[in-house]
Amino acid sequence: MQSDLVKHFRCFLPEERKSIRSCNDIVCVSKALPVDVIVEVFDEWKLLQFEEDVQENDERKLFRKDEYWNRFITMKKPGSSELKFPSLGAVVKAALAVSHGQGDVERGFSSSGRTLTEDSASMSERTLNAYMVVKSAMSSCFNNQPALVPMTKEILTYAEAASSKYKQYLEDARRKKDEELKKLKEEELNAEKERRKKIAENEKDSMTAAQAELNDLKKTYACKRKQRESILEEANKRLKAAVRKTDMK
Repeated sequence: MQSDLVKHFRCFLPEERKSIRSCNDIVCVSKALPVDVIVEVFDEWKLLQFEEDVQENDERKLFRKDEYWNRFITMKKPGSSELKFPSLGAVVKAALAVSHGQGDVERGFSSSGRTLTEDSASMSERTLNAYMVVKSAMSSCFNNQPALVPMTKEILTYAEAASSKYKQYLEDARRKKDEELKKLKEEELNAEKERRKKIAENEKDSMTAAQAELNDLKKTYACKRKQRESILEEANKRLKAAVRKTDMK
C-alpha cells in the first residue's frame, strides 16, 4: 500500500473522527477502495461527526477499532430499520479489512518452506498445518523453549487423545488403502473377464462367419454338381439316341 494513502487511514482513530482533516481523509480512502459512493460517504461522515461516543473519555482508546466502528455502522434511523450510515459502513468495513502489509504471510511461507524440505516432501497438508500451529505456539508463548511448557494433566490428556486419534487416522488410512487396492484388483479382474468375453465373442463370430461361408460353398458345390449331373444325363440320352439311329440303318 502506498505510504501517502496510509496516512489517510488516521481518520479511523476515535480521536480523529471529529477533526476537520478527517473529511478529506475519508474521501481519499474511499477513492482508493472499490466503492462508488464517495459523495454519500462525505455527507454521512459530516453527519457522523455530530454523533457522540458512548464514552467520551480516554477509555475509548482501549476499544478495538472494529468494535468501536461497529457501534456507528450498525446505527438505525430513528423509527426505522434502515441503516443510518450505509455507504460509510461499506467503506469502513473495506478499509478495516485492508492488510497493512504482507510480512506475516511471507514469514508463514518462509517457515513452511523450511519445514517442508526435500527429505519431508511426502508430508501431508494436515501434518504440515499441525506442525506450523505447534511451532507458532512455541514461538509466541514459550520463546521456543520446550522446557517451559507446563506438563499439566490437561496437556497429557490432550497428548493421549492426539495419540489415539493419530493411531485411528493411520488405521483408517491403512483400511482405505486396502479398500482401494481391493477395488483396483476387482476392476482389473472385471476388465480381464470383459476382455476374455470379447475375445470369445469375436471367436464365436469368426466361427459363425466361417460356418456361413462353408455352407455357402457347400450350396455352390451342390448346385454345380447338380448341373454337371444334368448335363451328363442329357449327354447320355443323346448318345443312346444316336446309337439307336445307327443300328436301325
